[in-house]
Amino acid sequence: KEPTVQNGTVKGMETGDWLRWSFKVEASGTCTVTCSATSGAKVLVAVNGQYPETSGHDIPSSGTLKVEGLKVSEGENFVEFRLMSGTTDLKSVSITKN
Repeated sequence: KEPTVQNGTVKGMETGDWLRWSFKVEASGTCTVTCSATSGAKVLVAVNGQYPETSGHDIPSSGTLKVEGLKVSEGENFVEFRLMSGTTDLKSVSITKN
C-alpha cells in the first residue's frame, strides 16, 4: 500500500518508506531537524546522507522528534526521513539553522 497525502500530511508510511526534500542555506554550519509524526515508529533522519544515529530514533508519544547538530554546507542540501519500523503519518518537517 502506498502512502497518501491528505491536507499536507503523508499518511500510511510503512517500514522502508522514505521522503527527501532539498533546501538551501547561505553559510555552512549545523542545523536541527524537527519532525511531527504519529508515535509508534522508528525513523532515521539525515542531512546530506549523514545519519548521526544509525540505530534510528523512536518517535516519542508527544509526536515531535528533534535531531540536532546535523552539518549543512553553503548552498543546496537535502534532508531525508526514512522509516525503519512501524507505521506513521508524517505531519511536518522543519529545518532550523543553528
